[in-house]
Amino acid sequence: TDERGSPKMPFERKYKNNIFLIALCVIAIGFITGCLYIGFFCGGGLSQICAEYKTSFEGSVKIFPIIADTLFFTVTLFLLGFSLFGFWFCNLFLFLKAMFLGITASACYCLNGVRGALTVATAILPYAFLILCVLCLFCVEATDLSYHAYRATDRAILKKLIKRYFAVCGALFALAAIPVLWRIFLTPLAIKYIH
Repeated sequence: TDERGSPKMPFERKYKNNIFLIALCVIAIGFITGCLYIGFFCGGGLSQICAEYKTSFEGSVKIFPIIADTLFFTVTLFLLGFSLFGFWFCNLFLFLKAMFLGITASACYCLNGVRGALTVATAILPYAFLILCVLCLFCVEATDLSYHAYRATDRAILKKLIKRYFAVCGALFALAAIPVLWRIFLTPLAIKYIH
């Protein structure tokens, strides 16, 4: 409640919804940028990107890089929540991850044609959806806490927000295991079935 005793929840919910919508737009723009990067900006580097795609998606599954990649993005977003200016950078990390996934999808299509489109639809997009959902939720929570810290919110409210942040991020770290397991076990099966 505010000083007059009226509830502030509708404003808070609308504010969080706005952060969420911005994060979704950032994901869409990042993924589209990644897809278009191959066609418009890559030029002679296409063969190198396609080789990287073959190593990361079609080669044997390397568990450590998959876990390290997921931990890098989740832990970075988590830590940005505690930064006074973290809310400026949260969406940048979301954009970069979406762009990398867009580049991967585009490289797969360029390399394999119609079979590549099937691979994108059955192997890359489900993984991208799962990991980007988790990162989007991390981004929303981190942006919210960072912005409250930047605005110098009342100390008691900030304590409540930090407790809530730890609880939500703990659940999100657990949820991050789903895309990792999907990428390690189900993505290779889908690729093997298509090829």
